[in-house]
Order: sequence, then structure tokens, then C-alpha cells
Amino acid sequence: MNFLIDFKKSPTLEPFTLQAAQSIHCPNCGSHAERFYLSDRQIVRTQCPKCDYLMITCATSGKVIEAYAPGIYAQPF
Repeated sequence: MNFLIDFKKSPTLEPFTLQAAQSIHCPNCGSHAERFYLSDRQIVRTQCPKCDYLMITCATSGKVIEAYAPGIYAQPF
């Protein structure tokens, strides 16, 4: 299942200001991934089309807003 959003077609993300986009390696699987900086919402979205990794963080505090990483399991404290 692919949870990636096409920013050009998604009515729920309008209006938004894409400040920058980066091509990076996925922190989960190592393949090609993308990182988007959305300045009007002050969020950073990292997504991988190969493994469905998703990480949305606050650009100012760095706190995780939403995350999905198949194959990575939460460890109890």
C-alpha cells in the first residue's frame, strides 16, 4: 500500500508553499526518497516510495508529528 501524496493533486494540502525539496536516501531502506519543506505549515515531510516510509516533523522544534516505517518496531522503555 502506498501512502505517498501527490502534492499537485491533493486538495487537502492546498494552499501550501513548497520552500524546498531534496532527494535523499531513505533512512529505513536506503533507496531513493524525497524530503519536502513546507514553509507555510512549518513542517518537513520525508517519504520513500519503495518501502512506504513516512516521517512528518515540525520544522522549528523537530518533534515528530506523524511517522510510519514498516519493519521498524517500537521498543518498550
